[in-house]
Amino acid sequence: MESVSQTRTQIIGDIAVVYSETPLITDGRSALDLIVTFFYEQNITKIAVNKAAVSEDFFKLSTGLAGEVVQKFVNYHCRLVIIGDFSGFTSKPLHDYIRECNNGNQLNFVADEREAVKRLCGKRGEYNEFYHGTKADLKIDDLLTLGLKSNYGQGIQANYVYFTATMDAAVWGAELAQGDGKGRIYVVKPTGEFEDDPNLTDKKYPGNPTLSFRTREPLRIVGEVEKWQRHPQEVLQNMLDGVARAKEQGVEAINE
Repeated sequence: MESVSQTRTQIIGDIAVVYSETPLITDGRSALDLIVTFFYEQNITKIAVNKAAVSEDFFKLSTGLAGEVVQKFVNYHCRLVIIGDFSGFTSKPLHDYIRECNNGNQLNFVADEREAVKRLCGKRGEYNEFYHGTKADLKIDDLLTLGLKSNYGQGIQANYVYFTATMDAAVWGAELAQGDGKGRIYVVKPTGEFEDDPNLTDKKYPGNPTLSFRTREPLRIVGEVEKWQRHPQEVLQNMLDGVARAKEQGVEAINE
């Protein structure tokens, strides 16, 4: 991969968005390097890159590079989105290829980051597990119900129970939860209908990349994640400072 000065990476939930001034994907090996960087180090399988980060040979189908790169992503069960303006390409086979790819989910071509994130957010049926981060000591088959105090603002009674499909969001929940107990992350199962959390969806991020949800129905505890990685203290403190500022400013979570 290129030097830090040429590359910018943003992690949005379980999605990595990478911008580079020069090509990062030039052959099968470099594509694998990119996958491994996020797959093994951060358990991220959804990657978006800008068009400049991809070798021009990728867009010349006769070179076979596109097929080689896509196969690497398939092998590791990863998805790729390329962000940019593709109207300047004159090859009809390429435009047919782009159109065909955009009918599926393995490789997509989009105009901007917002569309990339929406493409990679996935459908609810694709989620393997849901998590809830807290400081409460709970047991298997316990139910999380309404009435808990919000972790934000003045700590008013929450009208919803919140949960997520990403470990990172669950870690934040465990670290920011009120109380003096040990931070815990539980695997939960919704018992009724649920919806995207409006505190994050489109308000803070386009779409729902953090895969955060809320429900008025109980969440059943079906397991606990025993080992999980906490955020670095500096990162956590920055978040705590932000929560404190929001409280001082009277900012409250959307509760209706």
